[in-house]
Amino acid sequence: MLKNVLLEQFKACYNETTWFVCFQTAAADLTESQAKQKGEGAENSILEIVNHLIFYNERYLKRFKGIPVPAFDYTIDDTFVNKSGLGWKESSQELDRIYSDWIHTIAACEESVLTQPAEHDPNATWADILSCLILHNAYHLGQIVHMRKQQKSWDPSKGVN
Repeated sequence: MLKNVLLEQFKACYNETTWFVCFQTAAADLTESQAKQKGEGAENSILEIVNHLIFYNERYLKRFKGIPVPAFDYTIDDTFVNKSGLGWKESSQELDRIYSDWIHTIAACEESVLTQPAEHDPNATWADILSCLILHNAYHLGQIVHMRKQQKSWDPSKGVN
């Protein structure tokens, strides 16, 4: 049951628009220029937000799979920086890949794994951590849609009109 809830929530973030717009819909038809544009009062561009989502989703995916990750020795602002130098197309494909990997990984895991304490945070279960990660994704997906609306690059027929 818990596994199915988390799986459906990852799908909602990735490729199944439900109560909010998923990443694939939010990013559809976005140009490199639009992805790099910072809106009025916006601290980050859409590309920078995607870099931030790549950073956290990949980091926690590795942890979930038991792959060591480096210590967090930078600021949160650093996570928005495009350190890979990838353009919009490559960055959006990378986030697609990570979301897809999350879905396959959750689908393949035993439900009992989700109720166990996480190795890096023994005070939280994996379900607790993944729930927060999913909320974090949904928050930033809303930012992307909001920025696209400000840019006049959002098609209201795709939702959230």
